[in-house]
Amino acid sequence: YDFEVGKECDVRVDMVCVLEGDEGVDCAAIPPAESASDCKQIVRYTYTVKNSSPTAQTVESIIRTQDDETKDLAEGEQVLAPEGEADDSLVLTETFEVDICDGDSIDTKVEVTMEKPEGQ
Repeated sequence: YDFEVGKECDVRVDMVCVLEGDEGVDCAAIPPAESASDCKQIVRYTYTVKNSSPTAQTVESIIRTQDDETKDLAEGEQVLAPEGEADDSLVLTETFEVDICDGDSIDTKVEVTMEKPEGQ
């Protein structure tokens, strides 16, 4: 007799990075600088945290690590509704100034911790 137990908690995080002011340009496709004044560019990251589980979940932390800097993007605990309901996701944005002339890559990671709300 085989059966499968579904996940009780499941979360999906989508991350998008675009050139600020030019939404059609992905960060990975920013053109090379034509002069030294073009080296500093403003980019915008958008993080979408989606509850993919059948029960509500409480976001406890959204840890963004970029190079050596870590920041908790969660603004207190927030309950996300079950998947498919109106409030099943949370969208956060940040902007950064980056130097596209220094040759360094920018490594950005996001880790979300969620918990089922008490009483559910």
